[in-house]
Amino acid sequence: MNQSYIAGKSYSIRLAESSGFCFGVKNATDKLEAAVKDRREGERIYTLGQLIHNDVYIQRLRENGVFSIDGDTNTIVNLAESATPASPVSLFVRAHGITVETEQLLKRLSAENPSFSYVDCTCPFVKKIHKIASDNCAERKSNEAEKVFILIGSENHPEVIGIMSYFMGKKYIFPNSEALLYALETGELSKLHNFVPIMVAQTTYNLAEWQNCQKVLKSICTNSIIFDTICSVTEKWQV
Repeated sequence: MNQSYIAGKSYSIRLAESSGFCFGVKNATDKLEAAVKDRREGERIYTLGQLIHNDVYIQRLRENGVFSIDGDTNTIVNLAESATPASPVSLFVRAHGITVETEQLLKRLSAENPSFSYVDCTCPFVKKIHKIASDNCAERKSNEAEKVFILIGSENHPEVIGIMSYFMGKKYIFPNSEALLYALETGELSKLHNFVPIMVAQTTYNLAEWQNCQKVLKSICTNSIIFDTICSVTEKWQV
């Protein structure tokens, strides 16, 4: 606890125990910073998208010769093809994760060119949702109901885009419980009795609104399967 003085009055400032980088972000930054410290001669280090949402930190990376590229296929391929023994390339995947297609591309490119490598810094909490999505779209038996995947979160968020790519089948994204309820009662999900709904949330989603979404789905679909996927640090920050 620090003591500060404003206009002659004393104030106490207490740093929250959960302040700072969350586990997933710290995992990513630790891996990258270790690579920068042990950088090989001629090695070029990049991140696939901005590693974290922190302008000060991103500027510090640039000052240390670490730059970001976008997730465009041609950009990734060109970067991989530019890697040579004298100028190897290491590409770091940010904590938000990537699509299954991009992951497959990186695996292929690294196998084809030993001078190109990538480090997957996807947050373990996000990886968990990737597995839920992929496991639940496996081929079903003839007597099993088809599953539909529902994700509660921001449609354009990189994490959400990545997660949705792992489920092959009927899948939907809703921003909140109101949109979910409308879809269940009158919209595209009004015939869910023929399916088994699988529902997850973006790891940084609002906890109270996520609980509302669960109540909505359970009230209409008694056979729904719901996974609690909000990051534990996010929960602490919202308490």
